[in-house]
Amino acid sequence: MFNAFIMTAVCIFAVYGVIKLVFYIYGYFLTLYGSDGIKRHTVMFFKNNEDEAEVSIREVVLGRNPFCGDIIAVNMDSEDDTFEILRRLEREYDILTVMNIDEYIHYIKE
Repeated sequence: MFNAFIMTAVCIFAVYGVIKLVFYIYGYFLTLYGSDGIKRHTVMFFKNNEDEAEVSIREVVLGRNPFCGDIIAVNMDSEDDTFEILRRLEREYDILTVMNIDEYIHYIKE
């Protein structure tokens, strides 16, 4: 009798786990691409932020929701080393794309 109870409980938890997994995968694609099929991005803008750019990017990359999609860092014609710092981080993180403002304007018009 006890074995039957244990087996029933294990089966219930297994079915629950499969259902949660299906909803997680569905939610991932729905949030990433939306119901309209458009891929979502997190966009961050930087101008003369060489002191905080790296920390900001690392906080967003490491603490991001897996459903938020890729991260686009846009340099707004910085006069310091912000763009070089962003480019270095772009090589470090696959989900990060760095653009200048002109590239970003062209990107959103496509």
